[in-house]
Amino acid sequence: MAQVQATLAPSYDQCAGACLIGPKVARCPLNSVFRSLPFFMLFGQFIFVHDFSQVVSASLFGVAFFLAVSAVSGRIFARPVIFFLLFLFLVIINAAAELLYYSDFDIAEYSTSLTLVLLLGLSVMFAGGVRQPSAASVLRGMWLLTTLGVLHSGLLFIQFVEWNFLGSTLTLNPFGPFAKFGPYGSYYGPVVWDSIYRPNGFFSEPSAAAWFTAICLASALVCQRVAGKRVGLTAFALVVGMLSTASLSGVVNALVILGVWVMINLPWRIKLGTGIMAFGSVFGAIVAVLVQTGRIEELFTPGTSLYVRIAMPAQLVLDIFKNYPFGLPLGQTSFIVQQSYFVRNEALAQSANLDNGLFVILVYFGLFGAAGLLWLAHRIWRSLRRRNPGVLVLVATTLAVSQSGAVWAPNYILLIIYTIFVVRYCDAWTMAQRSVATATTHSSAAVVVTRPAPPPNPV
Repeated sequence: MAQVQATLAPSYDQCAGACLIGPKVARCPLNSVFRSLPFFMLFGQFIFVHDFSQVVSASLFGVAFFLAVSAVSGRIFARPVIFFLLFLFLVIINAAAELLYYSDFDIAEYSTSLTLVLLLGLSVMFAGGVRQPSAASVLRGMWLLTTLGVLHSGLLFIQFVEWNFLGSTLTLNPFGPFAKFGPYGSYYGPVVWDSIYRPNGFFSEPSAAAWFTAICLASALVCQRVAGKRVGLTAFALVVGMLSTASLSGVVNALVILGVWVMINLPWRIKLGTGIMAFGSVFGAIVAVLVQTGRIEELFTPGTSLYVRIAMPAQLVLDIFKNYPFGLPLGQTSFIVQQSYFVRNEALAQSANLDNGLFVILVYFGLFGAAGLLWLAHRIWRSLRRRNPGVLVLVATTLAVSQSGAVWAPNYILLIIYTIFVVRYCDAWTMAQRSVATATTHSSAAVVVTRPAPPPNPV
């Protein structure tokens, strides 16, 4: 039976087109690049200047390193290149059309945003088009990120205890002058309860630390699914780290990711009913947290976090679709700030950006952005139906994008690169598993059981 499976079922590396060419696997540069991504993601907020600029950061160096290695690593598959060219065409057409009737066009802001968007497009093209790192390298990279996430969760817990119980801020800014501590250079004060301070670890704010830890949790659960690793204590430590941020993002992300994990591990006959119950429980828990903390009222209170992330962008998107169906030109905010419902909060005090990346896509890409988000929703649903473990990281990344407006900032570009590689790995793993199951079924059906002929009837 094993010989039949090995003959008929393709391996992961055959399905993924991975960097495996005999003994040259160790010299494949993409293997090393993927294993380095966790370090760039963890230290992404580290900057190399003292003016709190977020441009010249470790994230930007990580993106540049990935692009440079990918450019010289060999051929690129045609489909991602075609999508990138189409994306570039849409960006140019959008800018040309809006320039004709957009009254207050800021060329400097447009150029800055266009540069970052093209950097994101190139990164997606290379991540989706170059040869996939080997299975061993992807697993090592995911487990390395998980390990770093556990250590970072320990730091978050220490910061929480130190700040709230000891009244000290000794560990709250590990990078010193080479990183922001809190939004725009100030510590993050109490938000949920008056007596609770919110640590942010290596990141600029608690919600960013929460979504990074959520990516680590999703990666740990992927390793459990595809490699059989025991991740119970690891997952517990990561959830503790997320909750230590006292951020609503941490609670939501943890519940959603664990709910998705339950769904993809259920037998298919009870997956639908139990999945509905799981997501109903998650939704109920989220609503209960919102009610108990009083944050449900923030959804309709101008200037609060939920208002600027959900209520205000939703209303803005409707107005954008009416007036600019193909979106605003990149970086243009005059139409946004002119709306009566646009109210800045602490995080937006120095900018007119939105604080939800999904709405940012809709605002600046209009109907094209809506089509892209619909495709993403379809991709998540299809992965859930196929019990593809890559949906864990895909959902975690979608949640992270929805919790910040800097969707094409270098640290988010790194996150998207990592997600694409993990999803490609899990797609190939799922394909290989399904092929093994099909080969097993076919081989079992091909076995002909012969029985001795009955004795002849006596005369």
